[in-house]
Amino acid sequence: MKVSLFIILIFVLVYFFINHTKSGCAINDGKWSSTQSYCVTQSCFNSGDCGKWAHPTIWCKELSIGDPIEKVYFKLGNPDSIYGTKYTWQASKATSDVITATIKNNTLNSLACPAT
Repeated sequence: MKVSLFIILIFVLVYFFINHTKSGCAINDGKWSSTQSYCVTQSCFNSGDCGKWAHPTIWCKELSIGDPIEKVYFKLGNPDSIYGTKYTWQASKATSDVITATIKNNTLNSLACPAT
């Protein structure tokens, strides 16, 4: 019984470390949300919430034409609007600039990001 409780405790601590610390998030190849103190992982698209980012333009350079929609959402967050195949994100809270993308068949076909 003591061994089982110890193993459960270890799993809980590892889960907390990975999902609720910046260092653990980096190990998990996630993105740290400092406002929510939470790690957004690459599975965020499948779980339905990749969040909103204050400056998603910093992630544009990590996207390439042909990337899957899951990667686009992970890097840029949930879009502000979707009209057919056109997706938009507010580039930052300080400007009215937008990031625009065309996504067809769950694949990034075009991406326009304002200068950072």
